[in-house]
Order: sequence, then C-alpha cells, then structure tokens
Amino acid sequence: MEYEKYSLGELQTNVYLVWDEESREGAVIDPADEADFLAQKIQEKEIKLKYILLTHGHFDHCLAALDLSLMFGVDIYINKKDEFLLKRLSETASWWLKREIKVPQIKETKDLLEKSDLRLGKEKIEIIESPGHSPGGVCFWVPKEKLLFSGDTIFHNGGVGRTDFPYCSSEDLKKSIEKLAELSEDLVLLPGH
Repeated sequence: MEYEKYSLGELQTNVYLVWDEESREGAVIDPADEADFLAQKIQEKEIKLKYILLTHGHFDHCLAALDLSLMFGVDIYINKKDEFLLKRLSETASWWLKREIKVPQIKETKDLLEKSDLRLGKEKIEIIESPGHSPGGVCFWVPKEKLLFSGDTIFHNGGVGRTDFPYCSSEDLKKSIEKLAELSEDLVLLPGH
C-alpha cells in the first residue's frame, strides 16, 4: 500500500491519497479541500479512484468530497451516525472560519459499516469504530502495513479530538483510544492533524 499526505484547507487537515501499487486502485481519506489539486494528484499517479472515505463528518475533513465524487464517479463513505454533520457543513464552516461559507450539501453517501469488504487491489482496509470526537467517528486500519488512519481520534502530538460539543463523549473517546492501543505497538499513526 502506497500513500501520500497533503495538509489542505484553512485548518491544515491531513488528507491521504492511498493506493495499491499493483492494481492502481485508490482512495482519498478525508478530502479536506482543494479538489482540483487532489484530482491532479490522482491523475498524475494514474490511480483508479474507488472510494472517498471519511473518518467523520466535520467540515474540515470533507469539503472536497462532493467535487471528487462528481469528478470521478465514486461514492462517499461515512458512518451514518455522522450524516447529521454533513447537513451542517455551511453553518459550521462559516462559524469556524469567521466568514460566510457556502458548501454544496452532500446528499448521497454510503454507510461504511455496511461495507463488509473494503479493498484496494489485494490490500484490505478495516474499519474501526472510534466514537467520541463525533458519534460516528472511525479509523481505517491496514493490518498488513500496520497503518492507522486515525482522523481526529488521535493527533500526531498524542492529543485527541475535542469532546466539548453536545454530540461528543469523552467517555466514548477514552474507550476508542483504549481499543486502538491494542492494535500494534509499532503501528504507523496517520492522524487528521
């Protein structure tokens, strides 16, 4: 499994382009922004985009999702428990960025938890539910490579996602982190920030 990280958008969210080297099948994890830039990278690397994967529904992790979905004709996958956040993208982006932001609403998504076999070529990607920062938070685990795409469950500096919003749960986040700690001591952590 190959991957590249790009820090995009005003909140500098880590976006991951991942692909199987042999089949060239790929996915974008948390397409924060700059759909044209991401599309260019996908085309340059001759990746056959198969999935758009969201670790959770916060605006800074999905502003380019709809554009990429339309450009490449692929589905957007999210845990349905976070779909309510997608309906509030313009509102939350405007609040955080302190100006009016109009984001086209993502109306169609596929439920990650109903996807029993998430593969890029021969590489399997496991979905690990990690609620806390949001009710439908997930991580993506590539067991063969020991890659953990953690979204905002765990940050690069050891910090964790906020739990002070009404829909968050610090207790759930603690349980999620305990579950992730059991994966592997030598995993490669690929966080959202």
